[in-house]
Amino acid sequence: LEKVPPMYVKQDPQPNAMCIGLDEPIIVVTTGLVELLDEEEMRAVVGHEVGHALSGHSVYRTILLFLTNLAVKVAWIPLGNVAIMAIVTALREWFRKSELSADRAGLLVGQDIQASMRGLMKIAGGNHL
Repeated sequence: LEKVPPMYVKQDPQPNAMCIGLDEPIIVVTTGLVELLDEEEMRAVVGHEVGHALSGHSVYRTILLFLTNLAVKVAWIPLGNVAIMAIVTALREWFRKSELSADRAGLLVGQDIQASMRGLMKIAGGNHL
């Protein structure tokens, strides 16, 4: 890495992590995620987010978040969000595919497929494994 992306912890009980930013990527993890995962699982998740940063995904993710919020705000206007939703739909398709690249990066960083799977299962269904 030329420059390590800054990482922030957001006070939120919902377990989540994201890489966002227009000029430079930042990584955000929630307190819910920090409390839910063990060290090896967290390493895989942070590696996943670093994969997004290295691949330049943060710009598109930020645009997707912005447009999704905008679509909600203009939904009351007849046909107001049709164009926005077309772009959002395309970005969501791209985003699903970008997750595969980031998952591979998470595995490379974590070097533990079991920890990666446990972390994903916990994020998907909570700590009831």
